Amino acid sequence: MGRGIKKWWTRKSEKEKEEYKQWVKDRSNIILGCFGLYGLILFIYYVTHLETDPLTKRSRFLIFNKEQEKQLGQMVLEIHLKAHKKDLVPKTHPAYKRLLRVIEKILVANKDLKSIRDTEWTLTVINTPLSNSYILPGGNIFVSLDILKIIENDDQLAIVLAHEMAHSLLLHSLESLSDQLLWDFLIAVPILLVWALFPDVTAFIIHMIGERIINIMYNLPYSRVLENEADEVGLKLAAKACIDIREAVVFWATMRTLTEMHLLPPELPWISSHPSHGDREKKLNEEMTTAIELRKDSGCPILPAVDPRNKFYERSAKEQEIYFKQRGII
Repeated sequence: MGRGIKKWWTRKSEKEKEEYKQWVKDRSNIILGCFGLYGLILFIYYVTHLETDPLTKRSRFLIFNKEQEKQLGQMVLEIHLKAHKKDLVPKTHPAYKRLLRVIEKILVANKDLKSIRDTEWTLTVINTPLSNSYILPGGNIFVSLDILKIIENDDQLAIVLAHEMAHSLLLHSLESLSDQLLWDFLIAVPILLVWALFPDVTAFIIHMIGERIINIMYNLPYSRVLENEADEVGLKLAAKACIDIREAVVFWATMRTLTEMHLLPPELPWISSHPSHGDREKKLNEEMTTAIELRKDSGCPILPAVDPRNKFYERSAKEQEIYFKQRGII
């Protein structure tokens, strides 16, 4: 639209341009008022669609409901199943049964949460070379077999799965989509003006630089906040399921160490959608005392006397390398 306005303007004579400029000048207050009204409408829409998350008590902007989440989840699930058609692991596979067993343990322990009961959870295991797990809207969990090479035990597996389930319970996918749509409306007018007022190459450069700035200054930090939130809530879900939650720290310490050994891609936290492995390790360590109390209050048996964190930190760099070789990670 901006380019269309620019082309339309170049076809006008100097006399017509002066007439239009005068027309705009005479109605400048009305035009500014329209921009102000547009901003006010967006602000009112934003305020009226804020709600408090029951788990974190954080205020969030949501424009979608649970039914729309289910529809979106089903649509995205079909796309991902089609994309991974050749990589799907059968339900008879031992890894699938192991994952399902851990998920059910977390679900049973947290059935007091309405959001847990109301979600139709699904599990899809894929055989890809990426050490990854993720969740789609509506509680559709995807896990790569490759990540099981890094995960040392079922406690660490429960931490990873609880993190993904926390994303779903906190409606992070809907929140991110709502936030992105709001940004689209906020920047629509500035983008139109840039493409209308500047030559195409200049407009393209300004547009791209603007998008990168917004991404680095807002979108990525916002995504990292959601990841930390899922870590925190996931830790609580695992604690109620009587998991040895100290393994959460060991898992992220392992990821940090593998990165330092250049066995995982290097981290650039300020341009990443996820916090660094070391930051997650440190934050989970800080939350551990509270989480252990929650585990105790949930009627869980006493944790083993040997703290897995101490076992990990007591190993030297050389011993870590030998240990990772023994486990088949290296």
